[in-house]
Amino acid sequence: SLLATGRPAEAVPHLERGAQLSPTTLEAHLNLAAALVETGRLADARLAVVRARELAPDDAKTLILEGEVLLRCGDAEAAAAMADRAMAVVEAGAVTDSLGTSRVDGMAISARRTAADAWALRASALGELGQPADALLACTAALHMAPAHTKARALRPVLAGPALRAALLPRAGDIFIATYPKS
Repeated sequence: SLLATGRPAEAVPHLERGAQLSPTTLEAHLNLAAALVETGRLADARLAVVRARELAPDDAKTLILEGEVLLRCGDAEAAAAMADRAMAVVEAGAVTDSLGTSRVDGMAISARRTAADAWALRASALGELGQPADALLACTAALHMAPAHTKARALRPVLAGPALRAALLPRAGDIFIATYPKS
């Protein structure tokens, strides 16, 4: 598909037509929203996500995509909330397992990937909110779920420096007592 090959701008007209022809198909609206996000058409992406949420209000992938739209629109707090909600849906087992009985550590492989996407969204949102240590923990959780997760692998080095600085730098109210050796 054009979207999968990195040509979202070319995919948008086809995906818009697909969503018009199949107004009750969740994937049609999710694919359209994803392409619109990639092309920077965030207002249109938001509308496509709203339509997807109408079709499946508790679908984890829809919640994650809505979180991505919110994050790109500058609302990191709402994006983190969407990530949390998506993780709750995954943990409740509400993710469709398209791989049948394939399971790792008791969780369907597709659910692990969706959980990793939610953790990576949370990591991005927390990073934007100036919480690098918590963002790094969320990134680590994403990589635990899916070690090859592209977004989490890209975020980890970006978050590590600020998280380390935040852990090492003194905070307001800290008291330091300097002692010097006798000479």
